[in-house]
Formats: sequence, structure tokens, C-alpha cells
Amino acid sequence: MDEHRRKALLYWILTLACIAAWTIRTPPGWDLAIYQKAIHSFELGHDPYQDEVAATGEYARNMGAEYGGGVSLYYVYSPVTLHIGAWARRLPMARLFYWLFYAAALITIVRVASLAITRADSRYIALLPPASLLFPGLLNSGTLLSGNVAIILYGLVFAAAALGWRRNRWLPFYAAVLICSLFKMPMLTLLAIPVFSARRQWIPAVGTAAVALAVFGAQSMAFPTLFRHQIQAVDHLFSFNRDVGCSPAGLFAGFLFDHHLPYFPLAPLAFLAYAVPVLILLYRFSQRFLAGELPFSEWMPILLVGTALLNPRLLEYDVLPITIPLGLIALRFAQRSTLARRLALPLCAVWIVANAVLSKLPIFLHTLLWKRAESLLLCVIFIAGALLLRRRATPQDELVEVSPINA
Repeated sequence: MDEHRRKALLYWILTLACIAAWTIRTPPGWDLAIYQKAIHSFELGHDPYQDEVAATGEYARNMGAEYGGGVSLYYVYSPVTLHIGAWARRLPMARLFYWLFYAAALITIVRVASLAITRADSRYIALLPPASLLFPGLLNSGTLLSGNVAIILYGLVFAAAALGWRRNRWLPFYAAVLICSLFKMPMLTLLAIPVFSARRQWIPAVGTAAVALAVFGAQSMAFPTLFRHQIQAVDHLFSFNRDVGCSPAGLFAGFLFDHHLPYFPLAPLAFLAYAVPVLILLYRFSQRFLAGELPFSEWMPILLVGTALLNPRLLEYDVLPITIPLGLIALRFAQRSTLARRLALPLCAVWIVANAVLSKLPIFLHTLLWKRAESLLLCVIFIAGALLLRRRATPQDELVEVSPINA
């Protein structure tokens, strides 16, 4: 075993030890507990959306406040997922299998995201894969132990993406995204991955989005009462909890809610103001990638980070899968920029202090500052990645494990 592998193994052992200690101090599965509560309520014949919205309103009246500060978390997935959850709950050892799938998804995410690591990176990058679990989006957060279903969904998507990148077979990817859309409609933005990774994928991607929207709309007829109350629950999630994520659009939406300004049309316009330039950049770089001018190892990180920015409600578990791409872009930019190399140590010191301070803050302040810091980090690193690809003049395929799709 060479020195780099020994270091990587040591980092993984330390990370797993930290996770084990963390579970003793903080019982995991708070998001999973929300799912179980909602499904149990549904099985008893109640309306879990209405129950939770009523509880949130009662909290606001008791506190005499309009803003709950994210203290009231509740089930907001589509009605069909209640039926899926009720079926899954009846399976033997359902909770155990959920956590096994969760762990497998985390391993898959780390493994697939690491496909962009090259031999040139390996001297510096051994710490990044294990650290990505504790620092989603490069900032400390407890999302790893939340048990949020998004981790399993991203595991499916990343596994299917690897198949697409390796063999140019994208049908499993579209099926995975369709499953994701049942729980989280914003994950439809992941359809940008095949569109910008291979040729002739626009029609399948648009078709998948159309089917997902049709399935979502059909629920208004199949489960009219549940569907109406789910929409109300989502509205409460935004207007009461301000749980709008860390994307630029999400932060702007939070600003609108805080200042009692209309969400429409200001928030959609703000989203388009940055999403359209991101799409244009992704399209132009994808043309170079498909022409063989960019190696997969450099294109994949910027593709994943750009795709994440297209998600209007980007939360901690949405940035966990792109932690390794973020670190790769930052590392490569530091290696190729004199100014970045000079600022590397001071910025690392700021990063360490910021994470230490954030970890000591009350949950409300931690969440508030985390989202702003994460949004800035995502935008800065995406711009740095775009500059790296723009300056690349000659193609040098440094790919280790997969080949670009040019057909």
C-alpha cells in the first residue's frame, strides 16, 4: 500500500470514528422521524399535511410571531409518497433496510463523485472524500445523520449517471430522476446532466420532465384533498419557516418573505437572472467536451456544480453530493492561479474559524449564516471552474476511470 492509500485509509477510519461518536451525542434520523410520524398519521386515516399545518399555526399564535425560525419541520412530499411509505413500513425490518440503503447511497455518491479525481490530484486530495460526509458543500453541517430520503435519491441518480458516462446508457438515469420527482420536484434539474454529457438527450430529458409533471398533476385528481393540503403545507414551509434553501434564488425568496414583498414575479425573475447564464455556460462547455476538447475529469465537477445551482431550493443534503466536485475545482484553481496560491493559507484559516464559530451558534443562527456562506461559496467556485475551463487551450485527457461520451 502506497503512502497516499495509507493516508486515505487513515482519514476514513478517523471519519467513521467521528460519525460513530456523533451518533452517541446526537441521535440520528430526525428527518426520518418526520416521515414515520406522517405515514403513521396517514395509516390512522388522518391528513398529515393538515395536522402539521395546524400545529404550525398554533405555534405561531402561542409565540406571537410570524417567523418560526425553522423550528417546525413537517412532511411536504406529494400524496403518492404517503402510499409508498405506508407500503414500505409494512416490510420486515423496514427501518434497518432504510439505513442500509442510506449508507449504500452515501458510498455510491462518494465513489461516483471521486471519478473526476486524477493522478495529478491524488497527492492533495486523499482527505476530501471522507471529509465530504462531515462537510457537505465544504461547510460543517449535521445533515449526514438526518436520514433525509434525498441521500438515497442522489445515490440512485449518481449510480445511473455513472452508467451513462461509462456506457452511454441513460434510460436508468431518467427512471431515477422520475422516482426523485415523486418526492422532490426540484430534482428535475438533474436532467441537465445527460443533456450536457451526451448527444441527442434533449428529447428524452424533456419527455421525462413532462411525465413527471403529468404524474404530479394527476395527483390533484387522484388525491384532491391531500393534494390541496400538501400545497398549503409547502406554502407554510416557505412563508413560516423560510425554508427556501441556500441557492441565490432561495436566499432572495427568503428576503421577499422577510420584507412582505410579493414572491411572484420577483423570485422567478431572480432565478432566471442567474440560471440562464449558468445554462449558457454549461451548454458551451458541453460542446467542447463532446468535441473531445475537455477531459471528463475537468468537465464533470463544473457540470455537477452548475446543475446544483439550477435547483431553486438547494438544501444541505443537495450540496453533499457535490462536495468533492467543489473541492476539486477549488484545488485546481489554487494550483493554477498565483493569486489563489498566495491566498490559500489565509482562506483556509478563515474557513476553519468560520466552521468553529458556526458550530457553536444556536441552530437558527447557524442555519441562517450557513445558507449565506454556502450560496457565496457555490457561486465563487462555479465561476472559478468556468474560468479554468475557459483558459484551457489544449486538450489533455487525464481521465482515470471513465471515458467521455462523444457519440
